[in-house]
Amino acid sequence: MHIHPPKPPHSWSDLLREVGVIVVGILLALGAEQIIERLHWREQTRIAEEGIKGELKTSLMNVYERLIVAPCLRGQIRVLGTRLREPGTHWTAAPFKLQGSTIDTELPRVYRAPSRAYTDDVWKNAVSAGVIGHMAVARVAFFSEQYHETEAMERFQDAEADAASRLTVLGGDAELSPDARATLLGNLGDVDYTNSLMVNIAEDLIINQRNASLHYDKAAVELDRSKLVRYERALRGSCVVDLPLDLG
Repeated sequence: MHIHPPKPPHSWSDLLREVGVIVVGILLALGAEQIIERLHWREQTRIAEEGIKGELKTSLMNVYERLIVAPCLRGQIRVLGTRLREPGTHWTAAPFKLQGSTIDTELPRVYRAPSRAYTDDVWKNAVSAGVIGHMAVARVAFFSEQYHETEAMERFQDAEADAASRLTVLGGDAELSPDARATLLGNLGDVDYTNSLMVNIAEDLIINQRNASLHYDKAAVELDRSKLVRYERALRGSCVVDLPLDLG
């Protein structure tokens, strides 16, 4: 088979025409690649935002739980504080009992707050994979602030548990000197302050996410909210408040 070699262009216009065809082909290829890349990152952003919303919703239910049990916790702090200020050295046990709790300890505890996990795996993956670089700047700033707040909740939760553990002696009958009572009052003050901080953060998280209009499934939120109220009331009784949870 005879192969005809390509003919050289006969004029500058022919050359420019051929070069133009090549350039247009390259530009079309680059444009198609950019479109594909844009669509890829749009999908990755959508998936990341859905995952982030899921993590933040779990954190919201955790902080909501803190709000509905706050009267119970503050009531116990008030009782312990009043009794520690009483004269004398004898202390009568003041355990904080939860009805039907599956968690039990050998030494009765006098302060029992919810202890919940605040996850951020999706957010960290989005950061490490560079997905947040394709989100709106304001959206990234909002998400970052929300995770900063949930990290603070977890830190304060640990500090609260540490301070509460130093009140263990109050779970049984004991002889307490004035100095011991003063020390225990200080520990109780740490618990009170930490709980108050968490209540404030919880309120801010809920307000900020409501204002952000993340469009959570209202029916699912209400179902989770009502379950939490029933669960905590079964544990702690009527001190648990049935607060509304409006996320916009």
